[in-house]
Amino acid sequence: TIYTTPCDQFFIPNSFSPNGDHLNDVFHVVGLHPNAKVDMIIYDRWGVRIFESDDANLGWNGYYKGKKVDSGVFFYYIKITFPTGIAKILKGDVTVLR
Repeated sequence: TIYTTPCDQFFIPNSFSPNGDHLNDVFHVVGLHPNAKVDMIIYDRWGVRIFESDDANLGWNGYYKGKKVDSGVFFYYIKITFPTGIAKILKGDVTVLR
């Protein structure tokens, strides 16, 4: 079971399973306004930046430098800028399940 944390009209999953079964293979903001801008950074437990994107349609697939990351906890920093110009910063962790 994958649980989520509600955040206004969208949510951030607390885990995902990038195992190629096409179910929860990508970590991304779910239910986001289509015109919102998303800046996402993923860090490993040592603080190494392993993923970064400013494309709201592109989530993290659980890879770093072309290789699968091991199961474990990773940390995210997500800034969502809504069409109104209001921005929300979210920080937390996500668990990769292999």
